[in-house]
Amino acid sequence: MCIETAPSHVLPKLRRSGMTKIGHRRTRPAPAVRQHTCRSYGAWAGFRLQRTINMALLTELFHRGYLERLSRLTSRFVTGLSRPESENSLGKTGFVTTSRPFYPPGRLSLLVGAVLLIAAALPAAEPETGFKSIFNGKDLTGWDGNPKLWSVKDGAILGQTTAENPIKGNTFLIWTNGEVGDFELRCSFKITANNDKGFANSGIQYRSQILDPANWVVGGYQADMEAGQTYTGILYEERMTRGIMAGRGEKVVWGKDCQKQVTGSLGASAELQAAIKQGDWNDYVVIAKGNHLQHFINGKQTIDVTDECEAKRAMKGILALQLHAGQPMSVQFKNLRLKTSSGDKASAADELKKMEGDWQIAGIEMAGTTVSSNELPKVVVTIKGDTFKVANVGMEAGGRFSINLTETPPQIDIHADSGPDQGRTFPGIYELGAETMRICCSRLGRRRPTSFSSGENGNFVLINYIRSKK
Repeated sequence: MCIETAPSHVLPKLRRSGMTKIGHRRTRPAPAVRQHTCRSYGAWAGFRLQRTINMALLTELFHRGYLERLSRLTSRFVTGLSRPESENSLGKTGFVTTSRPFYPPGRLSLLVGAVLLIAAALPAAEPETGFKSIFNGKDLTGWDGNPKLWSVKDGAILGQTTAENPIKGNTFLIWTNGEVGDFELRCSFKITANNDKGFANSGIQYRSQILDPANWVVGGYQADMEAGQTYTGILYEERMTRGIMAGRGEKVVWGKDCQKQVTGSLGASAELQAAIKQGDWNDYVVIAKGNHLQHFINGKQTIDVTDECEAKRAMKGILALQLHAGQPMSVQFKNLRLKTSSGDKASAADELKKMEGDWQIAGIEMAGTTVSSNELPKVVVTIKGDTFKVANVGMEAGGRFSINLTETPPQIDIHADSGPDQGRTFPGIYELGAETMRICCSRLGRRRPTSFSSGENGNFVLINYIRSKK
């Protein structure tokens, strides 16, 4: 591995510190290793950086991701030093070593100490125990909406209407991996009015229901947001009867008689609005626990609702993102993380019940190449409970499988009890629809895939199924 190139803005600092250009194959050899040409970036960095890079430059390298690489390579370098080989030999770490260490242990300790000092000085990210990402930052896997309106751009979900592509009614991007009951959702949003009226409106639906699947229409609780000065942070009941359930800054109880009572204040609406960054990214947190609902924007609580109206309240339902009808606008969402209480996960028994029946293979993707159903034998997989049987493969084949709904996407482990793969277990992920199912699993029975793709190296296989019509 040859010496890698540092970014151009770092090179002047490296030159002032006495270092030669990174990326050139020739560097000033140190006396202890003059008889060897060490091309390894890890060894080169380990010998040179300990006495030339100052703390300020280390900090800059850390922020740009170089220190992480250096730490990893330094670790490998230390391993190489602890296993001296014969003269001019290649150690197991891939570094040239000699019978005597060419890096003084004291200098190595200084380098490692500097690395640890920089890492300790930087603020540590607060851990988010129990949260799972529900958006992969690349595509809309796990979401369903009008593809003419929803896409992914720059790592964020983008919903957009234009003068050429308007909508007549509100539409939604629906999360397809189950319902939520008690949960906490965290995300960032940015909403933009692409019109001279200043209009843009959106929201996060939760514990909601799908009213019109063909047009992606959803109704229920909504954490509202807009480009204006009034509605961001409120609780609105989309397409139901109660409308604005809590204005910004209100503590509200909806009584058993389904009447609204304002019981307190979280602050003036104008003061809460002042904490919202217009036309920029803001953080939204939605918490639902039992009949208690809370919204927070940029750390400030905007509503607090206790819903005792049993006839109209919702205790579980789907998540969705809104794109509002009207003037051209756009809304973006990123870093969507969800934490749910274990008791509110769709039970594995319910999921297994949905999976029961006969499934025909509709297509297979291997090594990035798709094989259509026309080129496959009519293989049918019959699922009953947590067992499966495979027909039309020329021999008896079947086994058991287990699912894990606490991960996104849900995980599946397929255990072959008979057939050519008897005794093997294949870890994978799956996605289940009413009439379709797809499973992506490891062909080698090792690493579990993280997305629905076979990959170019052929380690995974993606199988698409359709429910068999008898």
